[in-house]
Amino acid sequence: MSMRAILTAKLCTNLNCLENMDGSEVMHRLWNRDLAAVLNFRHILKNLRYDGTIPVRFTRVIRIGCIRRQAEEDLQEGRRLRQRLTRLQRR
Repeated sequence: MSMRAILTAKLCTNLNCLENMDGSEVMHRLWNRDLAAVLNFRHILKNLRYDGTIPVRFTRVIRIGCIRRQAEEDLQEGRRLRQRLTRLQRR
């Protein structure tokens, strides 16, 4: 294992780790952060394909008023852009 790989790896501290299929004790594993990121992206993409949403565990709650307003404006802007793209595709 290279020094870079050792420096970018860490023990999994996720309380929602998957359990072993055979019911045996789950051994803690040293996860490479790149691999963990890819697995997270995979979970997000699977959920997006299944029902078009991002899993709750990968979202953040915005609590500050002005940021919430900006997030709502960004959401509306995204909706307008999608509508324009849909109209262009129909032509």
